[in-house]
Amino acid sequence: MPAISMTYEGLARLAPDVQAALRAMTKAVDESGLDKDLTELVKVRASQLNGCAFCLQFHLTLARRLGVPAAKLDLAAAWRDAGVFSAREMAALALTAFIVGNIILQFPVGWLADHFRKRWVMAGCGVVTACASALLPVTFGSWIFWPLLTIAGAASAGIYTVSLAELGERFSGHELVTGMAAISTTWGVGALLGSLIAGWSMQSFGPDGLPYSMALIFALFLLVMVAREIRTGS
Repeated sequence: MPAISMTYEGLARLAPDVQAALRAMTKAVDESGLDKDLTELVKVRASQLNGCAFCLQFHLTLARRLGVPAAKLDLAAAWRDAGVFSAREMAALALTAFIVGNIILQFPVGWLADHFRKRWVMAGCGVVTACASALLPVTFGSWIFWPLLTIAGAASAGIYTVSLAELGERFSGHELVTGMAAISTTWGVGALLGSLIAGWSMQSFGPDGLPYSMALIFALFLLVMVAREIRTGS
């Protein structure tokens, strides 16, 4: 079977909208202040996880041009035991599984939202995220840590996507625009507060503080949902 090769220019011709979205995302990451070597290393690992040969080839080429050591690129798939990555790089590579889960498992979450009541799908995502987050510290170093991290990423993101779907079903016109603005504002505030809480929890309780604080936040989310359901009687 002949080899199939894709270039970045070819992608731009075949799927210009996808290429434009990728360029916008890349620009946002580059302007975030994160180390370029680190972000390309994460992209290499994400490409390995999602099985995109074109993406892997593309990001490997960029990483080599940036001077990322060959040993790190060769051992990215076995980074836990490689002994060549810094603590910062290992943390970033671990979170890659969380982000990939966010992407690839949105289809089953969407299917559930189409067949069941959306509020209960969001509640289920909250339960899964809280439980998975609480189990991360005790499973670190074992194989089960990775599926838990991936599932936590998918379930936590599922709350956001399902909430947008419910908003679209319940409102239209200017009410929908207002609702979207409210969700965006709340999401931004949550991102800011979440970063502060994460930093405080890790400073106070060590690395395990992050997953435990996530579990607590999602448990509070569930309590608020249950209280609202009881109050409205719906």
